[in-house]
Amino acid sequence: MRPDQALHLVQPEGWNRRSTGMGAKGPRYYDWAWIATDHPRRQLLIRRAIADPNEIAYFYAYAPEHRVCSLTDLVKIAGTRWKVEDDFQDSKTTAGLDQTQVRCYRAWKRHVTLAMVALAFLAVCAAIEHAAHPAPILPEQPDQLPPADAAPSR
Repeated sequence: MRPDQALHLVQPEGWNRRSTGMGAKGPRYYDWAWIATDHPRRQLLIRRAIADPNEIAYFYAYAPEHRVCSLTDLVKIAGTRWKVEDDFQDSKTTAGLDQTQVRCYRAWKRHVTLAMVALAFLAVCAAIEHAAHPAPILPEQPDQLPPADAAPSR
């Protein structure tokens, strides 16, 4: 059975409201349903938007044999997908991960490797800069001059 066909198996009281984690505007809440599959360690999670019940997403979840996972655990794991997608989008825009027109695997592998090295280098530079200047230095008075180590103004 396809996931969209299994949607009709969810009763109205089968939806549970859970947060997938913090977003830019606070916790991201959705309604979730949990359906068992033919495998004891795999479950189907169905996410429904609160504002638009027709916005449905499906997740095929796997829980290792040595772990007991609740619906809340699986929802939080599904919520980490946003962080991965954000990182992937950053790598495309910052390091040019998607800026290639190669035809063979070797050239693609070289491009991806160099793009990921560049992204790692930028992440290290950003971490060093953040450690040196953890918070912005704000002026205490309107006519106060910038700090001596600040970039020259243009």
